[in-house]
Amino acid sequence: PGVVRSLHPTHSVAGWGRRARSFLEGHERCPVSCGWGSPLHRLCEAGGQILFLGVDHSCNTTLHFVENTSGAPTLSCKLFDPVVVDYEGREIVVPTYPHLPGLRRNYPKVEAVLKQTGAQREVRVGRATLRLVEAGEMWELVRDRIREDPLFIEVFTPGPEESVWSSEA
Repeated sequence: PGVVRSLHPTHSVAGWGRRARSFLEGHERCPVSCGWGSPLHRLCEAGGQILFLGVDHSCNTTLHFVENTSGAPTLSCKLFDPVVVDYEGREIVVPTYPHLPGLRRNYPKVEAVLKQTGAQREVRVGRATLRLVEAGEMWELVRDRIREDPLFIEVFTPGPEESVWSSEA
C-alpha cells in the first residue's frame, strides 16, 4: 500500500514514502530512461542511499544513470516510441533512446572504488551481504572514472547496426 510507480515504459521506478511522488513525477518526459531528470538522477542529487540485500552491483540500476550522464558509450542514436499506460488507463507514447544492443557491463568493478572512499558500507546478516551506498558520492566517483576512461564499466561488443553511439553528457 502507498507505493507509486513512475510512468516510463522501459525503466519504471517504484517509490514509497512522503517524497515518492516528487522523485517519480515526470519520468515519462525523460528521453533517456536513466538520464537527466529521472528518478535515479533525483536520488543522486538528493543524497539518497541505495541498499543492496544479498546482491552486488550487477543489480545497481543507478549505474545506468551514472554512465548515461558521464560520457560512456551506452545509448543508441535511434529514438524509438514505446508506450506506457498512465494512472487513468491512457496510453502515452514516450520517445526513448534505448541502450545499445550487445552492451554488457562490469558493474561489480565499482565496488572497490566505493569501499576505498567510504561511499559504501557493508555488513553480513546470516549468509547475505548488505551494502549501503551513498548515491550522490557513487555518482561523483564513478562519473570521474568514466570521464577518464569511457569504457571503465563497459564491455562492448557491437554488431554492424551498433557502430554509432550517443551520449547525453
